[in-house]
Amino acid sequence: RLSGRVGRQNLMIKVPATKEGLLAGENLLKKGVSVNFTLIFTVNRYSAVTQAYTHAMSWRMRNSLPVEGIASVASFFVSRIDGAVDKQLRALPPGPAQKLAGRAAVENSLLAYRLYRDLFYCPSFRASGIPPQRILWASTSVKDPAYRPSLYMEQLALEGSVNTAPEETIEAYFAGGEINRGPLGPRFAAAEAYFSELKALGLDFGAILEALEKDGVEKFARSHDGLLARIEKEIAAAKPEGTMQEELTGIEASAAVKKLSAMNFADRLWKKDPGLWKKDEASAKQITGALGWLDIPFAMLPKVKEIQEFAEEIRAAGFTQAVLLGMGGSSLAPEVIRGVFQDPKYPRLLVLDTTDPAWIDSVQKQLDLKRTLFIFASKSGGTIEPSSHFKYFWSLVKKAGVKNPGNNFMAVTDAGTGLEKLAREKKFRQVFINPSDIGGRFSALSYFGMVPAALCGADIKKLLERAVNTAALCKNREIAENPGALLGALMAQLALQGRDKLTLVLPEKLKYFGLWVEQLVAESTGKEGKGIIPVCLEPLMEPDKYQADRFFVQVRIEGFTSAREEAALATLRKAGHPVYTITIKDQYDLGAEFFRWEAATAAAGALLEINPFDQPNVQEAKLLTMRVLAQYAEKGKKSQAKPDFSADRVAVYASRALKTAEKPIASYDDVFWSVFSALGEKEYIGLLAYLPNNPKVEEGLVKLRESLTRYTSSACTLAYGPRYLHS
Repeated sequence: RLSGRVGRQNLMIKVPATKEGLLAGENLLKKGVSVNFTLIFTVNRYSAVTQAYTHAMSWRMRNSLPVEGIASVASFFVSRIDGAVDKQLRALPPGPAQKLAGRAAVENSLLAYRLYRDLFYCPSFRASGIPPQRILWASTSVKDPAYRPSLYMEQLALEGSVNTAPEETIEAYFAGGEINRGPLGPRFAAAEAYFSELKALGLDFGAILEALEKDGVEKFARSHDGLLARIEKEIAAAKPEGTMQEELTGIEASAAVKKLSAMNFADRLWKKDPGLWKKDEASAKQITGALGWLDIPFAMLPKVKEIQEFAEEIRAAGFTQAVLLGMGGSSLAPEVIRGVFQDPKYPRLLVLDTTDPAWIDSVQKQLDLKRTLFIFASKSGGTIEPSSHFKYFWSLVKKAGVKNPGNNFMAVTDAGTGLEKLAREKKFRQVFINPSDIGGRFSALSYFGMVPAALCGADIKKLLERAVNTAALCKNREIAENPGALLGALMAQLALQGRDKLTLVLPEKLKYFGLWVEQLVAESTGKEGKGIIPVCLEPLMEPDKYQADRFFVQVRIEGFTSAREEAALATLRKAGHPVYTITIKDQYDLGAEFFRWEAATAAAGALLEINPFDQPNVQEAKLLTMRVLAQYAEKGKKSQAKPDFSADRVAVYASRALKTAEKPIASYDDVFWSVFSALGEKEYIGLLAYLPNNPKVEEGLVKLRESLTRYTSSACTLAYGPRYLHS
């Protein structure tokens, strides 16, 4: 099983050469698995090993199975023998016994080597077509300082054998070792005579070797058990704290779990089977080209050095600020990362994902343009907002007197985009080309997220390693043990039951993580009249302030739980609201959470029977925006509908749904009455603010949001424009 899982031809399975091990090793060889027979101390046991090998290879040949590519060694142990024999010799009276010290290991090995030559060098064996099993000298570091440190290397440098030696032994040999090149016949005879002398002194060499084998097997077992315990510990550390049963208290998800299991979700996901979501040819082609996020944590680890060196180059060049120009998936992961990892010793990272003039002006006023790096991030290379940002800041950098403005700019984009061409023409300091098979909202662990992370001081290797650990767990076929698929099953099943308001409860340190989840889940699942509504940055309230449309997901950091938050969630559980808790070890588990939520979104999409990798409504919004801008360019003004209500500095435009209210909108009170009277059960309110994101505006919107939720018991989301157009 292990050999099949590893799937490498150069893998050799180590099997102790006990009586049971000989049978196991022979069976493995018959199945074509390479075997290292180990813990061999006696010539008789070595003979049994060679028989197991030749029997297995002969069986394969008789059954017309290939023997090429199957390797085997017999690991014959050396130094431990001298330690055990010398101990007994020292207990004897001085005299002949002392002359025999330090020789038993080599003499025993020589007799085994004689058997090796007699079997594998004979003409009949060579004619059989079976490759020889190599004899390997194991444990060849000298334990007694009275002996030459390279003693065993010198004495056992024998044709056809293998010697595994620690580095210090090899260095000692090169420093002054001398190979024993004496003829083998006399050496074999001397070995026979040596053991006759041991027997004459009353030493039971067979019993000594039997004890060594028993001790070796026990050590081997302890080492094996210790390795398994370490692996279990590492797996436990990579998993969310607590057991899945504790996290799932009060939540019934068996139907979705069974459905994902029945569709073989985990295996098909990693095989990139588009049929998990859609069957038509056009969708299959689009989905196949959007699953690179599965591989990106593994693919980015070798890129860490390149990214970190660039980050250090920016520090060394004296840059004190970095401004990311991007939208949606290109900006939200960096927004999360800067809030968690910003190191004061690194350039201060700012994220600009707006076209609001006041917001842009507030960012500009914080900048020393000559010491600011601008990160132009766009998958398509043509996103209108960052393209506008670039033109604006490029002109400002030039006006500031920067001789080579391209040195203040870098780009992250796909290959062959207009942005790549622009960056080359303008001689940007750096261009990172991202894999093209990753959608923007699934790009947090790619260059789009990792370059800004390194620039603000995050240890991106640690972030990616945590992501890799979780990606490995997300390959588990058992859905209940697969963190991504399990969360996706919960999201989808509860949404289908009417609990489609995915409400995130996050610690202050991770509060902006909700913005990233919001875009990921909303843009991926909101289509075809279906969807999951993410609600983030909402304060917890009493159970009676919520309808039966909520699913609470809490992410907490180990050791930083809030007593008030835990009490509030316990009350919600008691009132029948489903609560799922994820405990992470520290902020670097953010890498793991990026992957978990991406996998969860993919699983939820499969259960909702939608394609989570396209974005028809976002594209529609882009087209409508372009149409409005084209009209403005043509006519010099935009078409303006008549407001339903206007007052000093306020104009209200009501949708058809709101105009079903009993009376027309004629006052501020009527505005809210029209909203509240039109609001149906389990519907939600969206506050979409095209305003600058500053503390005063934020405070007012948060108060309005909380009041609306309390008054209506409806979920209320809050987002700034034009960011919300990309969700």
